[in-house]
Amino acid sequence: MNKPLVSIVIPVYNAEKYINKCLNSVLSQTLKNVEVIVVNDGSEDNSINLINKYLKKYDNLILVNQKNAGPGSARNSALQVCNGEYIGFVDSDDFIRPDMFEIMYKKARKYNLDIVLCKFLYYYPEDNRCELMNIKYDETEILSRKDVIKQFLVSNNIEGFSCNKLFRRELFNGNNIKYPTDIKYEDMPTIFKTLIYSNKIGFVDRGLYYYVQHNQSTTHIKDIYNVRSYLEAIDMIYKIMKKHNIYDDFSEEYYYYYAKRVLCSYSDFFRYLNKSCESNEFFNKFLKNISVKRVFNNRYFIKNYKIKFKVVLLKINMLDKILKLKNIRN
Repeated sequence: MNKPLVSIVIPVYNAEKYINKCLNSVLSQTLKNVEVIVVNDGSEDNSINLINKYLKKYDNLILVNQKNAGPGSARNSALQVCNGEYIGFVDSDDFIRPDMFEIMYKKARKYNLDIVLCKFLYYYPEDNRCELMNIKYDETEILSRKDVIKQFLVSNNIEGFSCNKLFRRELFNGNNIKYPTDIKYEDMPTIFKTLIYSNKIGFVDRGLYYYVQHNQSTTHIKDIYNVRSYLEAIDMIYKIMKKHNIYDDFSEEYYYYYAKRVLCSYSDFFRYLNKSCESNEFFNKFLKNISVKRVFNNRYFIKNYKIKFKVVLLKINMLDKILKLKNIRN
């Protein structure tokens, strides 16, 4: 096989319920000359046996086995063996349209893009229902590094997800970008790093990736470890900005990103935080950095009255009381 146009990476851990649908969608891509790299992250169920059946049928399927170390480590293992001009990521419990990577690759090649983004389709398996993410992408727009960093920090257009993006492989290999292996929200700082090294980013205004909604995904599990990982990921973005000497250029944007996400996650995780004094103390370190003055003077909060209200309640020690009442009623 000639050098692959795209390497498609699938980390797998105990995905026997979903892996067939995932692999069927990836291995039936209309884009020819792709390689599919499956990393078995120490699965303990029947996943590996199901994967082995596909290995016998598809020459472009590569299997990497490793001890369980998490999705960040699994993606790093795949990055070491990828040969494609571009790289895409698919989670083992999700699936994709058969023309996803053909559409995104052609867009990347036409405009010489470093990253291409498409829309998610939220898929609800219990009633076989799809819901397109409520974002409008301008397909004529090509973002510069400065613009894409700003959008990442202040809008919902560019989130810290790996799976709705196509990356030039050189972004990872040429800049030694690796996924952190000690937090669950490993995508957030990693995607931010790729944006820093990108010069041209484009969009496909179509839902090409089916994001399966179930209770076992990282974004749906509300536990203490997830709370800490989420906050650590936010802090890692700050450290990346400082390391690359761009914090001063985007300090107002980062403060918006920080305050909004910390306050919203505090409300979301509140009932779980109350069970752990250690996590309460950890969260309070982040809350202390949020001030009424800085929020009210930040131009990105001008019309965000909900966050402003939360900040005021926080500073007069009323936010906890209201959240406790809300949890009692629920």
